Amino acid sequence: MSRVAQQLALFELKLMLRNPILWASAGVMLAWRTVATWSFEPAWHLETVQTATAALLVGAAAVVVTSMVTMRDSRPQTAELFSALPTGQPVRTVAVVVAGPIAAGLVVALVSVLHFVSLLGGTPAGRFDAYEVLTGVMVAALMAALGVALTRWAPTLIIAPVLIVALVWAIFQFGRNWLMPVVPIASAPGDISRPSGWHLGYVTALVILVAALALMRHGIQPARTGIAGVAAVAVGLTGWSTVSQPEANERETVKASTTYVCQRLGTVEYCAYPLFTRWISIWQGAVDPVVQGVPPKLRAHLPRVIQLPGEESLTGTNLKSTIMVTLQWGRNGGEAADRRSLASRMAAAAIGLPGGYLAVHNCDLRGQARSIIAIWLAMRAGEPPARFQQSPFDEGPNTVVYQASDLGIIDFGDEELHYARRLLAMPMAERRIWANWDRLASPKTSIAEALPLLGLRSEVPSERPREQPCR
Repeated sequence: MSRVAQQLALFELKLMLRNPILWASAGVMLAWRTVATWSFEPAWHLETVQTATAALLVGAAAVVVTSMVTMRDSRPQTAELFSALPTGQPVRTVAVVVAGPIAAGLVVALVSVLHFVSLLGGTPAGRFDAYEVLTGVMVAALMAALGVALTRWAPTLIIAPVLIVALVWAIFQFGRNWLMPVVPIASAPGDISRPSGWHLGYVTALVILVAALALMRHGIQPARTGIAGVAAVAVGLTGWSTVSQPEANERETVKASTTYVCQRLGTVEYCAYPLFTRWISIWQGAVDPVVQGVPPKLRAHLPRVIQLPGEESLTGTNLKSTIMVTLQWGRNGGEAADRRSLASRMAAAAIGLPGGYLAVHNCDLRGQARSIIAIWLAMRAGEPPARFQQSPFDEGPNTVVYQASDLGIIDFGDEELHYARRLLAMPMAERRIWANWDRLASPKTSIAEALPLLGLRSEVPSERPREQPCR
């Protein structure tokens, strides 16, 4: 690369780094990732993949910018202007095909750093994969180089939008194909078979190959041919390694997706996937206040807390001795609902409520003494259980509407909430509840019968069950 080409590349780099199109896309990328992750604790092995995918936004802008710069030679009355310069079109191509990928890569790197810094301070899970992050940088660089190469070979303004649409469509249509520049689909709870290192090498080799092809538009020379040949060999070798590695690690991937790390903390067992063990302390923080409200002799019978990606994974699991948590946990205020839900389900299990979210039928706790105890237990961890309506997507004649709460597919009323709040403010409530636990936890004991045992007076109107009473 001649000294003139270096100086011209530096000049083009400065111009591109001041281009508003590039920085507008950077702002959109940062805003997208910030909004998407604001309410959830990050899982690094997923977040690095998603950030690399978001780099397509900057890459799309880079295609437009480099295509516009390359099209300068095709503008009216520019041929005579450029003919007076001491350098020809090949040098200008070198400058743009160097400056464009560097500018796009720097912008993506800056946005990625800012985004990951914003995720610090919580309790992130997973394994941070720097290769995935660098792949996002190289994807933007590749799209910038493609903008130069395709515009050199087909000098038309339509090439940039066509390239953007075609590339984005291919990536999301073949999201699991490792010959794509970016693979947006990451297996949960953690795909250890992702060949991120080899894939980074593959995309880097593609950038060099595309740059060489852009220069070959100006004629076949030994240096250009040699660079293109070496880059093509590198693309083939790294591409083959990228595709073959997931198959070789398939057994390890299956093991990582079905194996739990279990810890017994106090009287409750917590089981998480290996990449999520840092969240066990968070779950314990939500469950412990509930456990401390259960009589000591009954704590050994409380269910374990196990992490599952979805209800479909519960095959073979003993539902009566299991509380499910998912692959997400909130932050920045979003954790309140997760904490409340987990504490409420442990409270429901402590008094023997059936089935939780997987119960087949609705049931109603209104009028039952144990509803007060369940809500009191849940409120020891913070907020009272929430009530909400939940309907399946099936809108046919057999549609079932579930009246669900944090306690499960179970409803309760204002009467139970009122007395639970009164108990929470009573210093002797725990002693009274423990002394009468068997009777209070029985579905046959009414609220009217429980009030004297709890040291409370009737203060609010009683409510009749609106659904079938819980048994």
